[in-house]
Amino acid sequence: MTRWARGVVSVVCIAATVICLAGRKEPGATMPEQPRVVWNDGRAPDSPLEADPWVQALRAWSEGVALSWNTGDFTVSQLTDHATAEDVFRLSRAYAIQGDDPFTFRGPAAQFEPLEVTELADGSGAAVQVCQRYGMPLKTLPRSDGTEDARTVDWEVGNVSVQYLERDDDTGRRFVTGNPVRAASSYGEEVRAAVGEWCEPDSVPVGLFEPEPELPDPPVTRPVHAPLVDG
Repeated sequence: MTRWARGVVSVVCIAATVICLAGRKEPGATMPEQPRVVWNDGRAPDSPLEADPWVQALRAWSEGVALSWNTGDFTVSQLTDHATAEDVFRLSRAYAIQGDDPFTFRGPAAQFEPLEVTELADGSGAAVQVCQRYGMPLKTLPRSDGTEDARTVDWEVGNVSVQYLERDDDTGRRFVTGNPVRAASSYGEEVRAAVGEWCEPDSVPVGLFEPEPELPDPPVTRPVHAPLVDG
């Protein structure tokens, strides 16, 4: 998992390890209604790169992570279509250890603006360079001492990251790779050169779900629906 993907869930100590189930729908997968994403100030992502199927797959991954976490359902096709079985399992394990301090994603798990897409010559994969806006929009239980939640991050921070995706030969579905180190070796150094550099956070649209997801009743000790495939 790339540094950017790890950041998506490092704020909550999880999500970045979720990637794609090589595009296979497992029997028994559910497909709950996807909440509407409302963009702050009415400013939706409008980069020409939003039409790129690799960027669209990354958006779908981000929403699938949030939807499965918010519902506790790790069989949802919005996630399993865009995450490896191993990473779905790891995400479910992280969900189950929330205990008395659960949270939900108030919007997609990653808030980003695509900067560049580099596709492999054979079309089997792509590197998507993004400006990641840090500061996860989370909903948490209020702290008894009235302090801010430690998982809140400053929205004014933006960094360049690269996320690697692959395409399943059988289904054609695109998914975030489960082996970023191997994937990175397929691209030139110029793809990774800007990783970690500052980028303008205000350029990144912020999307929130409507209606806002409900917090689960604590303690949270197991998924509502466990993954269909063991990791």
